[in-house]
Amino acid sequence: MKLLLLSVVLLGSVLFAATPNASEKIFVVERESESVAVINKGLVKSYMEKMHNMNHGIIKFDGKDGYLISRDGYVVRFDPVSEKVLNEYKTSKSAIGFVIADNYVAVANYDDKSVDILTRD
Repeated sequence: MKLLLLSVVLLGSVLFAATPNASEKIFVVERESESVAVINKGLVKSYMEKMHNMNHGIIKFDGKDGYLISRDGYVVRFDPVSEKVLNEYKTSKSAIGFVIADNYVAVANYDDKSVDILTRD
């Protein structure tokens, strides 16, 4: 009985920790529509559309910047507050992952097996 109670308590803690705050803005990759849904206070607020091939699309944030890579090799920098695209750059035929550093963004490319180093602008 103690083991079951502990499991329930631990599960409740995990669910609580993973539940977003109602005031948080959440960005959700929508693969089929090639867009990003913006959810605020539990409701879809808006969409960032025409974001390229979002199969395996990834979004990351650093400071006031949001970055997205698309499967077809685009790196998109956007403003999470205004939800506007600031700029984009095509790195390859197929991007697979990226990291954000203080002064650059490094993008791993699947198709030509390379890494591109871009300025944060």
